[in-house]
Amino acid sequence: KQLLQSQKMEAIGTLAGGIAHDFNNILTSIINSTELAIGDIDPESQTARDLERVLKAARRGGRVVKQILAFSKPSQEGFRPTNLTAVITEVVGLMEISLPGNIEMRSHISPNIGCILADPTQIYQAVMNLCTNAFQALREHGGTLHIRLEDVSLAREEAKPLNLEAGEYIQLTVADNGPGIAPSILDKIFDPFFSTKDKTEGTGLGLTVVHGIVKAHQGGLRVDSDEGQGTAFKLYFPRVSWTDEIPEQQKIFFGSRGGRILFVEDDEDQLNTTPRILENVGYSVTALGLPQEALDLVMADPDRFELLITDYDMPAINGVELIQRIHAVNPRLPSILISGREDAIKAAHAIPSIRRVFIKPYDTIDLTFTINTILEED
Repeated sequence: KQLLQSQKMEAIGTLAGGIAHDFNNILTSIINSTELAIGDIDPESQTARDLERVLKAARRGGRVVKQILAFSKPSQEGFRPTNLTAVITEVVGLMEISLPGNIEMRSHISPNIGCILADPTQIYQAVMNLCTNAFQALREHGGTLHIRLEDVSLAREEAKPLNLEAGEYIQLTVADNGPGIAPSILDKIFDPFFSTKDKTEGTGLGLTVVHGIVKAHQGGLRVDSDEGQGTAFKLYFPRVSWTDEIPEQQKIFFGSRGGRILFVEDDEDQLNTTPRILENVGYSVTALGLPQEALDLVMADPDRFELLITDYDMPAINGVELIQRIHAVNPRLPSILISGREDAIKAAHAIPSIRRVFIKPYDTIDLTFTINTILEED
């Protein structure tokens, strides 16, 4: 049975990886084209507001793709000091407009909440999975879904059952006053494929994913449930004392130093949109659809470009191979790898010239800030 489950996971992973790659390419094109369109119209117009909704929906679609891939081991790539207030506020807003009338949404976010070292997308995914679980428990008879975010101090006796050290933590609680979980199955709810739902309603991976994400963040997880009273999932994440917030005035100057960029992408839509976005903030971009053309260009003039940005999945020569070949010609040329697949992160680990890996759909503000940082360093 375990072997069959393992084979099933592997098959699903292969399928999901292919779907994610194709869908992420589509989403990246939608996001890039929408951002360009917004820049060409009156920001106060109704059309601009409509396009902002398109942009928000596309970015949410990107998060959905990450959920499709969530049963694989969560990566610690992309971890940064994060204040969870914005993440939880977004979840609460989405749940408020999504829940039926018989379910009340309540939230409490403590002011001046501390930071944790986290991937915000993974945290969002974990909270959404817990909210979905609560919704399914409440939908028949209604009730209250409550999310709390607060700073807590755990003494040694409190931390030990969670396999944590005593100290300062951020506690995230998702609770409902539904039917609760039977004691006989409470120790099974995090097992892969375990579910009390109808087979058409879920994979049985939702809580498994939550458990994996919490562990990847060096956190702890506790479940309190009373039959007939409800269930509370309490997630604990170690606090950190610093923040990575980028001042707004710093964002304004993205691209102001200029820079010569070689951009390689075999997807025609992205080949037409991403370079335009980069040119709009001051970069000089040479965009090519074939890796061999890019290699020939660098071989002809090794010092022509200051940065290489390339897609990972391309015919004949993939992005990592292209970076390695160009590195042999110009070892000083830094590079950024872009991909719709999470495994690009692993493939890039051994290549020192790869400064950053972006998984599609990526945030263009983050991309331009990263470009500016790399060019300033070099």
